[in-house]
Amino acid sequence: MNKLHYGTTYWQQCNQAVSNHENSRLFSILFITIALMVKHTFPMPLRSLQGLISFIFTLA
Repeated sequence: MNKLHYGTTYWQQCNQAVSNHENSRLFSILFITIALMVKHTFPMPLRSLQGLISFIFTLA
């Protein structure tokens, strides 16, 4: 029985995908930190906070 051999020939694209994943993770952590700081500064329900953050990002 033949064994299938899978190899990655596009290392640059693979490395870039991993880098993009790490950047998106950092962005997510930063976004959560900012949202919690805003929630602590302006006491409001979570749903209101989500609306406020969404509105702020549409302005940018």
